[in-house]
Amino acid sequence: MSEIREGKSDFTFEKGREKLRIQRLTSFHLRLIAMITMFCDHGGRILFPDQKLFICIGRISFPIYCFLLVEGFYHTKSRMNYGLRLLVLGMISELPYNFVLYGSLFFPERQNIFFTLLIGLLLMVMLERTARTEVQWGWTIAAMGIAWLLRVSYSYWGILHIVFFYYFRNSLLKKTGATVALSLLNSNPIQYFASFSIIPISLYNGKPGCKKFQYVFYIFYPAHLLFLLIVSKI
Repeated sequence: MSEIREGKSDFTFEKGREKLRIQRLTSFHLRLIAMITMFCDHGGRILFPDQKLFICIGRISFPIYCFLLVEGFYHTKSRMNYGLRLLVLGMISELPYNFVLYGSLFFPERQNIFFTLLIGLLLMVMLERTARTEVQWGWTIAAMGIAWLLRVSYSYWGILHIVFFYYFRNSLLKKTGATVALSLLNSNPIQYFASFSIIPISLYNGKPGCKKFQYVFYIFYPAHLLFLLIVSKI
């Protein structure tokens, strides 16, 4: 855990954050924020293509999904089932994703976010099973290469984000630095706004929150794409 020391005290940033009691958001709240901002992104692209504000707001969603993926990796009862859910939803979402965002049922140049998350999940499994640093680097580079070859959403940049959240899970300062760095180093200036995702992430309290709508968040992805398709045709 990254520490900020004052003199000889054992004060850390994480302890200070706990004392301030600002950790108010559960994973339910984070999923809700990611869902709303993603809807702003896709809705803006389809319904208001000249308004960049919606896309800027939408940049917040992906880092939150990466963060939740890492948390889910540690808390899920079955990683195999978790991976299968991502795979099935990726396959279900691909046709509406292609048609709504790219105007074609078959668009090999881009695959939806569930495939990015699935590659990230499989990578974390391999990293956990590997002790040697050089082998971990090898798995990471391989996963980045696969993401680039398959043209998944956010490509190797998205895999890097997942890797940083995996390694820096216990340090908010390092997560913040990695998120800001990856956002600012992106060639698309709009991606700079992804830095703001660290604000809700920093308020996470480690609790699941409401579990009643757990599967709604999975279904929402293909459902909101179909909704936007219908609205755009009206």
